[in-house]
Amino acid sequence: MQLILDIKKLGPVKNSQVIWRPLTVFIGPNNTGKTYTAYLIHGLLNTLPLQCGLDSDKIEELFNREQLKLDFEETKKAWIEAWQKKVKETFLPEFWETYFAVQNHEPEIQINLSPDKCKAKEFIVSLGVYEDIDKESIIIGTVGYKITIKKDKKNLLLSILDVSRDVEKLNDDDKLWIAYNEFEEYFCEKFAYWLGFPEYSFVIPAERTSFLFYKHWFVLKDKIWTILMRSKLSEILDVKKSIYSVLKEFHFPKIFEDFLSFLLLVERKKELKCYEDAIELLNKKLLKGNVQIKDGEFLFNYGKGTVGISGASSAVKALLPLEKFLRTAPKGAFLVIDEPEMHLHPEAQVVLAIALAVAINSGLRVLLTTHSPYILDTFNFLVWAHQINAKLKTIDDPVLKEKFQNILHSSPFDVPENALLSPEIFSAYFFRHDGLIEDIKKVVSEELDVDIDWHTFSQVSDDLWEKSGRLGELRDEILQKQ
Repeated sequence: MQLILDIKKLGPVKNSQVIWRPLTVFIGPNNTGKTYTAYLIHGLLNTLPLQCGLDSDKIEELFNREQLKLDFEETKKAWIEAWQKKVKETFLPEFWETYFAVQNHEPEIQINLSPDKCKAKEFIVSLGVYEDIDKESIIIGTVGYKITIKKDKKNLLLSILDVSRDVEKLNDDDKLWIAYNEFEEYFCEKFAYWLGFPEYSFVIPAERTSFLFYKHWFVLKDKIWTILMRSKLSEILDVKKSIYSVLKEFHFPKIFEDFLSFLLLVERKKELKCYEDAIELLNKKLLKGNVQIKDGEFLFNYGKGTVGISGASSAVKALLPLEKFLRTAPKGAFLVIDEPEMHLHPEAQVVLAIALAVAINSGLRVLLTTHSPYILDTFNFLVWAHQINAKLKTIDDPVLKEKFQNILHSSPFDVPENALLSPEIFSAYFFRHDGLIEDIKKVVSEELDVDIDWHTFSQVSDDLWEKSGRLGELRDEILQKQ
């Protein structure tokens, strides 16, 4: 799915367009709005409507006849209109407070969707069976259904199958319990995933290494809130008021609250094994060990022993959230990562970019902001290599194919073929000081050429080289006068 975002005003950003693809990269100077735009896209993809035209009569027909036929274009139009309305009325007015805990002018944007080619999807849901008792709805049981959504020509087909016995066998984590009157909201959510919205998304902020040590404070804060909520109002009222006022001062933006919650709960999360190849690259080539969790504490096993995370290298601390995310994320998840190159040697940055590419080809969607020419160069190489590889498959020349394999696997960077990136899934943008965003990915298919213009990095080197040259000339003049 492509999300086409026209930004009229967002902090320093103005009058620019960004297209979100499975790999989207933002580069540019500091304070040009890269993180603002990344978090805006994250928020848009996490805003889902509650209603989309599936009224009670249609829901009743579905459950009575076990199938329902809807006009696909009308349903999609109703869903997108409901989504855009919720974005405008709920998400945009609260964006700055939610993501940055600050007040600012409401973002001015226009959004368009280009959904995926929709394939049939199945979901398991348990509907609560309610009975009105003393004017209250009391749940008296549940019925499990497998719901299939698929497209047949111009129609959207919904069908249900009673799988109550199978649902009882599922783990609680794999079940979704909803009330019958919440079915439309459930359908809106599943229809979003069917269109290509991510079922799970996560932000790894630039402040990630610091927040590893805020974990204990987050636990303490939660415990204090729980105690206060359970205590009687008459008890130590003045003390409660004082504690409330103190706790409100320690307010993190939602992004950080979610990040801390992930660190706290990751031990309980089920490992899904969707990105095993990428995890193996991270552990063998970068971490050179593995991160473990014991009694709620992160430990790093480096082969010869184990140390607490506070004693691990800064690179391990920076990569820990990514490694744990990849272990627990489902296929099609969406990751926003701010400055993935933090604390990494240039060679390690290249390996990280290769690992991310492997994960992307396994279904992950990634949006990253970076100041690293090495990461951008790596993506450029992977896209270019994809183009060359596609052309090699059309010709019968073993010598050229062997040369290509030697290039991929030569030292110091062994590039697996599942890291090669199609240019169709890749976007790259340069954020300028004047507030405009520039598309910097150029593909010339007939010449098998891909070029990402990263002059923001090369210009710095050129300027330093020019200054060094002038300094050398001055040195020569000084020596001549001696």
